[in-house]
Amino acid sequence: MTTYTKDQILAIGGNTWENPRNGETRIYVNDWAGLVGLEINRYKSGNICSASLNGQRVSNGKAGRMLVAKLWWSSIDNTLHLQDYGMLYQIIGRAEFWAAINAAIAERHVAPEPTAHDDATTEETPADAIIEIPSRRPGRDPRYSYTCPKCGKTGIDVAYRVDAEKAFAEHLTTCAGTDTTADDQPQSTPEAPADPAMLITALRSAGRTVREIAAAVGVHTSTVYRWARGLFRPTAPRLTILASI
Repeated sequence: MTTYTKDQILAIGGNTWENPRNGETRIYVNDWAGLVGLEINRYKSGNICSASLNGQRVSNGKAGRMLVAKLWWSSIDNTLHLQDYGMLYQIIGRAEFWAAINAAIAERHVAPEPTAHDDATTEETPADAIIEIPSRRPGRDPRYSYTCPKCGKTGIDVAYRVDAEKAFAEHLTTCAGTDTTADDQPQSTPEAPADPAMLITALRSAGRTVREIAAAVGVHTSTVYRWARGLFRPTAPRLTILASI
């Protein structure tokens, strides 16, 4: 059984989850599908438009069932675990799948190189542009969005970080550099950060729960989730409170 270090798995892109019960650390691999050659095109609704595996057409139904699989590393045994792999192994094969994953780990850990899904990005994405939105269900993967540092626009949330980076790169090609939300919010508190989603993400990373944040600001938890997803913006007074937590 092949063992890996935490840094090796983080190098191929993953989200860390800590099990409070036994102290286990898990790293869920974000884009395992891209690492093995599975390419998915989606409609604006998020549904699969077309799919291919290493250039070969795959039906949308099969691709959707393949994506059910989850790949993660555990600190308990330092190995990778694959869940719900039935359809995945039927299409790609067990040996081919693990050969592709091991090749990606070896390549990324030694000398990380841009991959095919990064080709749309012509410049490095700012670290603070991509927002991680924690799931409300324990053990479920977070979703991702972006907030443009030039104009303040927040994109829709997607399942993979790389898709958020792609969306951000596409936005930059047409970004005029003006704050599209500035006209909707009073500018009486310039000391408060303008991005509630980033504030909420920072608070969650510091250990605050959504319920605690909502209680401190005086709103319902659903409102905090909407702020985190960029669906709504808080008023200036509530934004000031949020920034002061």
